[in-house]
Amino acid sequence: QREGNLQGCTLVYLAVQADHVSLGGEPIGVIGNIGLHQYGFNLSLGMKIGVINNMTKRVIVRPNFAYLQTKSYSTAKVKQQSHEGDEGYRLYVYSLFDEPVMKLFNEMMDTKKVTIAFNRKKGGMDLLVPVELDVVDAEYPDGDKIARKRSNQALDDFTKCFLTLTEQAKRILEKKGGATKN
Repeated sequence: QREGNLQGCTLVYLAVQADHVSLGGEPIGVIGNIGLHQYGFNLSLGMKIGVINNMTKRVIVRPNFAYLQTKSYSTAKVKQQSHEGDEGYRLYVYSLFDEPVMKLFNEMMDTKKVTIAFNRKKGGMDLLVPVELDVVDAEYPDGDKIARKRSNQALDDFTKCFLTLTEQAKRILEKKGGATKN
């Protein structure tokens, strides 16, 4: 929020996976958030990403390039803004009015899944890390097998927030005379 007005919504993620691209199968983590932001009547989809190379020390480093991907869509080649964020993080922003971005967002919300993809250096191979958006915790109760705890609460809250942002943007556009009432 800014000055009491809702400005955006985020889904926070932390996913761990073996890195066979750069670290010979050592576990790494990707950490950050996927967010929706309203700027006037414009809506954007954003991603904040950091890479944890050593899960014990938890030092976070910026990837060279990253993008979101679903089964059918990707933000890898769409118009985007990118800049360094907090120490170890990179931020990516995409217009939600860009058709592939909106389709990716809809598929992500429908399937409750997205892949966070990144590379460490320019021209390097991409590492794809699947994220299940309804997983709120994971344990290894029997050593090797993962037990995932699931909840739709965060996704439900995110959807409600998105609808609020959409209504706010619509009201701003109507005040500017950019939309007609039906």
